[in-house]
Amino acid sequence: MASDLLATKVKQLTAHLLNTSPEVVRIEDGMVHVEGAPEKSRSLRSIAEIAYGEPDRLPPGFEAGLESQYRYQPPPMTLASAANACVVDVDAETGFVKILRWISAEDCGTAINPTVVEGQIAGGLAQAIGMVLLEEMAFDARGNPTAATYKDYLLPAISDIPDFEFLHANTPSKSVAVCVVSVKAARLSARQH
Repeated sequence: MASDLLATKVKQLTAHLLNTSPEVVRIEDGMVHVEGAPEKSRSLRSIAEIAYGEPDRLPPGFEAGLESQYRYQPPPMTLASAANACVVDVDAETGFVKILRWISAEDCGTAINPTVVEGQIAGGLAQAIGMVLLEEMAFDARGNPTAATYKDYLLPAISDIPDFEFLHANTPSKSVAVCVVSVKAARLSARQH
């Protein structure tokens, strides 16, 4: 949307400068073209230089510069989901639990970097394993914690964590993260030259 707003602004300014209608102005490959009039083509850079540096040439009410901003407002609800299943071996005499297999499936949307997603999930699962199987916050009769050090308060070690199996789903949603985009035509054009 920010790009569309900026393109509209470029077309309005170009139409004013070249005495034409914004509907016939096209932007392509760093150039601004007027349909059917190749002699009226200008570089985006030259239009941006006028927009920033020659305020007397701008149409009435036109804000100097070529910038646009748009804030996306997602629908009221966007959900992510996950499910986990594990196979364990429990020693009936000692109560010792050994995790044999763990499968984690999630739908966090389009995973830009699945390795990062898997790392976040693995960290959360390791913390959950520690909370369920190892960590205990016990107190004595006076309310003092009896697990004052990591020797007493057990955290999971690498040997307590299985190799997780990950399944990624991606259910399309009409929602995306809130994003603010600001586009500056002069800078874009300068990079092209």
